[in-house]
Amino acid sequence: FGKQWWGQGYATEALKLVITFAFDHMDLMRLNAGTYKSNTASQKVLLKVGFKIEGEQEGFYYLPTGRESRTIFGLLRRYP
Repeated sequence: FGKQWWGQGYATEALKLVITFAFDHMDLMRLNAGTYKSNTASQKVLLKVGFKIEGEQEGFYYLPTGRESRTIFGLLRRYP
């Protein structure tokens, strides 16, 4: 479901709006995110909008197919 929309930049556009709202309207200082280690598409989106990889938690998720690690991302608010 929804695969026809993959790769068209919608996730990047939505995440940029969330970041703007979080930093400019909620006055947050930091955002965190996590993905399955195997979810390279989501990782590319996070990196594209400025998140940095901060670490990995081995075996964080328990799935029916077995354990999967979590990649952790962070984004700090930048001031002029």
